Amino acid sequence: MRLGVQARLVLVVVLAGAIVMWPYARECGPGLFAFMGAEAVIVVGGLWLVACTWRSRMAKTHGVALVLVLWGLMLIGHQILPRIGYAKSNPANPPRWWCVAPAAR
Repeated sequence: MRLGVQARLVLVVVLAGAIVMWPYARECGPGLFAFMGAEAVIVVGGLWLVACTWRSRMAKTHGVALVLVLWGLMLIGHQILPRIGYAKSNPANPPRWWCVAPAAR
């Protein structure tokens, strides 16, 4: 059981670390939703680890899993809060959910 938990931990930690190097556009539209989906996978994977480490009585790994859940929630919040007007953003160019098509000439 412990080896399986450690393997899950490695997978979620690698995703949580690699998310900061996301190579695709994530400002708006489908790219934003794909990025937020990857962030949600970090949260779900962290919650999965929380449950597994709790059952296996792995206290240190449980703490790491809780930090991963918090990291994923912070990443999601960083995308959502400016778009709903809660966090401060650039008033001249506010973040949007959907990309605005260029004006036709």
